[in-house]
Amino acid sequence: MKCIFCGQESSYSKSIEHIVPESFGNKTAFLRKGIVCDKCNNYFARKVEQPFLESETVRVLRQELELENKRGKIIKDYTYPRIGKEYVQQVGENTCMIYTKEDKTESDLAAAVAEYNIYCGNTDKRLLEENIFVSRLLAKMAVEYFIYRCGGEDDVCEYVGSDEIFKSIREYARYESRKIWKYNARRIYARHTAYDGDPFTAINWEADLLFLGNGEVYFVIAMYGIEYAINMGGSYIDGYKYWLENNNFRSPLYLSPQEKQKLLMDYYRKISTTTEKVMIYDFHKNGERQ
Repeated sequence: MKCIFCGQESSYSKSIEHIVPESFGNKTAFLRKGIVCDKCNNYFARKVEQPFLESETVRVLRQELELENKRGKIIKDYTYPRIGKEYVQQVGENTCMIYTKEDKTESDLAAAVAEYNIYCGNTDKRLLEENIFVSRLLAKMAVEYFIYRCGGEDDVCEYVGSDEIFKSIREYARYESRKIWKYNARRIYARHTAYDGDPFTAINWEADLLFLGNGEVYFVIAMYGIEYAINMGGSYIDGYKYWLENNNFRSPLYLSPQEKQKLLMDYYRKISTTTEKVMIYDFHKNGERQ
């Protein structure tokens, strides 16, 4: 077996590869041993994931969300937010929950929400800024998620690891580059949005693939309410922006199975008229959500 990123023998690799970083709330979605070799796994951990996870903005967010690192520890380095007996969570576009053990006046509650909204605005501004480590993390996740959704079979790994279609994004993820592979970022819901209406849960992340009739394929992932989209075929996102504009800026994560099937068929008709070698798998089911 060969590693999908470097092409070296990986049959005896000992590490599994988490698609979304484990310290960013992913405990279940990973690739089995050997799909990504130990050397590439360690490289991504040190050179791509760590710079993202250890940036101050993401560390503050991890503290707020109480995300455990691989050792089960939670960040407690900052005075705000979520330190002490009282904290605020935005669980919907216009809904906040305030956890407190003390009696509070309406003005006290309003002040706490106002402070939290300022904090959210400031952190979102930085989270949405174009960033090379976010770009490379998205590229890594895109390649791995494609395999994950295809079931991780050996023939899929061989295809993704060798075909020219994936070469540019594989190399961008694995080898250092000063250029940013363009991606789209926007907030589509609050970072504490409840899972299936349960106020004591939250959506950590959810992802899917968007096939467009112009032959482009986008990896789309929402992590704590921020939706990222990256083109797996090249460093341009005009097709995605055009799709958003013509679909009332809805997220492709919430398309119906019928809509997904139509997009996939339009995509297939486009690529089948070219000389590209392409495998088509069934992506009609809902995207991953955790």
